[in-house]
Amino acid sequence: MEYTTKKDINVNTKPQIHVPTEIISDGQLLERNLSELGLSREWLEDKLKRANLNINEVFYAEVKTDGSLYMVHYI
Repeated sequence: MEYTTKKDINVNTKPQIHVPTEIISDGQLLERNLSELGLSREWLEDKLKRANLNINEVFYAEVKTDGSLYMVHYI
């Protein structure tokens, strides 16, 4: 007998609230952190595009507890 799991029916098992997580440091994407949040590179690039920035122009970026993006770019 097999049981149905949350994954089988596409239920999101990741918590929606998380600690602030660094995703860019010194212009370098921290892909593992982004992935652990369940976010894609495309999501990040869309956010950066709205700010007219590229990843290598961002000194520091983090996803805050509410899911918003905080960024500090190079001057």
